[in-house]
Amino acid sequence: DDSGDDDDDDDDDSVPVLRPTFAPIPASVPFPACDICGNGRPVGNPNGIVNYPGETGVRCGDLQSAGLNGSITPSECLIIPGFITETCQCNPIPVEDDDDDDDDNEDDDDD
Repeated sequence: DDSGDDDDDDDDDSVPVLRPTFAPIPASVPFPACDICGNGRPVGNPNGIVNYPGETGVRCGDLQSAGLNGSITPSECLIIPGFITETCQCNPIPVEDDDDDDDDNEDDDDD
């Protein structure tokens, strides 16, 4: 008889009996961000399709997103640039520099 207590623990105490709870399984910790081109270079062709050991048919943009989201292991991050540099256009054409260091795009022969 619960004598009217509403604690759903099937005893007569007015204080509910706490049942043990299990600690949640921690989510996997992402890896550090990986710049898939290496050396801070951006992907110039996000729609290019690349293959590298363990993966085939991956879009450069998707691979870059996975790298920045921490989904690529550090060891994979080290080898990926060697397989994708050309297809993903990791070496963008340098922007023409007016060479006078005043950032106004006019060549004032300041140097």
